[in-house]
Amino acid sequence: MIDLIQGNYQNIRGWFNFEDIYQTMVSLAPEKSKFCEIGAYMGKSTFFLMSEIVKSKKDIELHVVDSWDFNDSGCTSNSKTYDIFLENMKPFLGKFKIHKGLSHEIIKNSPINISGICLLMPRTITLL
Repeated sequence: MIDLIQGNYQNIRGWFNFEDIYQTMVSLAPEKSKFCEIGAYMGKSTFFLMSEIVKSKKDIELHVVDSWDFNDSGCTSNSKTYDIFLENMKPFLGKFKIHKGLSHEIIKNSPINISGICLLMPRTITLL
């Protein structure tokens, strides 16, 4: 079932093309690790990451942060991007935490203990 789920990320619209980095991060992560992905758009990378976490059978806590408040041209709008994200992530809903808002506000005001968290952003990985 995992292989079937993992393949589905390719059908999600987005710019994700660094599967090897996410695979490495999951394989190296110890139990009870925390990941925070900033910027999810329609969920392509999130879907892949969750499939890797499930496949690893590790207890990894994933937080996903995005405003989902933009349209395809990047302009603020009342787009349905968030609804599309939720639809794409249906197999994993409830297995990760969603934080809807601007990343700097979410991180600053979040009850999440970000000490030691692996912060994942497009093309950037930072350990806090």
